[in-house]
Amino acid sequence: MVLQSPVYSSRGRLLLNTGRILTDNYIAALKKMGVLAVQIKGVDGLDAVEADRVLSNEVKIEALTSIQSFVERNMTEKSYKVLVISVQNIINEVLSGRIPIGGLSEISAHDSYTYAHSVDVCALSITIGYQMKLPRSTLVQLGMGGLLHDLGKTRIPIEILNKPSELTDKESVEMKKHPLLGYNIACYEFEKKLDDEAANIILNHHERHDGSGYPRGLKGPELSTLDMICGLADMYNAMTTDRVYRRSHPYSEAYEMLLGSGDNYFPIEVVEAFAQCVVPYPVGTFVEMSDGSRACVTRSNPSLPTRPVVRILSTDEFIDLSENLTLVIKSQLPPEDIIRLALTKNH
Repeated sequence: MVLQSPVYSSRGRLLLNTGRILTDNYIAALKKMGVLAVQIKGVDGLDAVEADRVLSNEVKIEALTSIQSFVERNMTEKSYKVLVISVQNIINEVLSGRIPIGGLSEISAHDSYTYAHSVDVCALSITIGYQMKLPRSTLVQLGMGGLLHDLGKTRIPIEILNKPSELTDKESVEMKKHPLLGYNIACYEFEKKLDDEAANIILNHHERHDGSGYPRGLKGPELSTLDMICGLADMYNAMTTDRVYRRSHPYSEAYEMLLGSGDNYFPIEVVEAFAQCVVPYPVGTFVEMSDGSRACVTRSNPSLPTRPVVRILSTDEFIDLSENLTLVIKSQLPPEDIIRLALTKNH
């Protein structure tokens, strides 16, 4: 196995770079350091993403280290300014046309998941906000709220955060305190007071358009567009990331579920913007087609995200599903089927 993307420690230090062959010793060392997964080159060599369209790891790692430093150094004004610079750098990449594909939280260690997830939510929130033509000053507020939305989880006991099974009712009540805890930290506990809009994102990111969320059960006009953008980004990233207590949903499944949430969990205009910002079938995804064949996604179609270009594995034929309307993707292959494909090819 050869690394497709660099592997970083929970502190943002480079451990292994792209192209490194994964030996048994490397794998053992990564496991010992708590790394949950790495991204490797696929069995058919077709998983190279369109690099000029993807948010860079360097910018995301910079944001990861800045939020860790902010929390662990008592949230000083100096560390706050570094946070703002990190958000500005993400905005710069989004404005240049880059989009978040995959994320740090897919491959983060246990002890850095909350921070990595926060960076991913920040990046996707900014991308959705840009799609909705929000001004740069508002994107900064949105990015800061996204980066700090789970700040309250730093006050939740680690045994609840990393529990490998369903939470009890009592534990669930404790977990649901994190938006208010984070809001109180942001408003009262550090030197540089957070902007009101960003602080409200921390408080409201689990509220829902139909009033079914928490902690206050707000609905409709009681919630801002920024609250709803961050809430959707948070839900999507959580759904598409493996955790100790459950397997992730495939990107395509999470995409379809959230598209169906318009005007229920989230306003329809936010959902429509989200649909233009994510790739339900990233390059390198293995899928089953409607005719029973297996294929690998080789290129995305931004105008028709559910109809990418695929390579049929049995024939090496490339098919653009935006032009061939008789064939559709039936499902994304589970990891165990991909492993069988790799073993078949190698033997």
